[in-house]
Amino acid sequence: MGLPILKTKERTTFGKTNTKRIRYQKLTPAVIYGLDKENRHVTFDPRDIERLFRNEKNGRNTVIELEIETDKGVEKETVLTYQMQTNAITRFMEHVDFIRVSDQVKIRAIVPVELIGNAPGLKMGGVLIHKLREIVIKSLPQDIPATIPVDMTKLKVNDFFKLADLNLGDMEIISNLDDTIVRIA
Repeated sequence: MGLPILKTKERTTFGKTNTKRIRYQKLTPAVIYGLDKENRHVTFDPRDIERLFRNEKNGRNTVIELEIETDKGVEKETVLTYQMQTNAITRFMEHVDFIRVSDQVKIRAIVPVELIGNAPGLKMGGVLIHKLREIVIKSLPQDIPATIPVDMTKLKVNDFFKLADLNLGDMEIISNLDDTIVRIA
């Protein structure tokens, strides 16, 4: 099965006025950069990317194939969503940064932590303190998980789970290994 596809159009006009005009048309401007290639500016329908994230198991860490409609035809780029800016009130996606990826080059990614199971320490009257909600890792793009599961079934009162306790296989943890992910106080 191939990569999910997002259809985009190349953007040739720049500046604040043109960006506002693009958003008025209910489109989202985006930039593609990385892999020592020239930056590209595109626009797309934000509903398409929201649908794509909802349907993919990796959520925002999904490798995407962009089909860029240009004057010369359709070109393709393999990218990962690097940063998304949304309006705090309307929740409209205002801008997206895509980073080009290669399946041979490891990249940095921010992955959310998912707490799994019930800690026996909570039943003993302990309080759950979830300190670290995201972990920065370095991995091949196709190996980046949607979440990093943390098993809490062995945590008693005054126990904690640190980043050093995680076993992520080939993924390298960039965050501080001494950081505590979760603690039962």
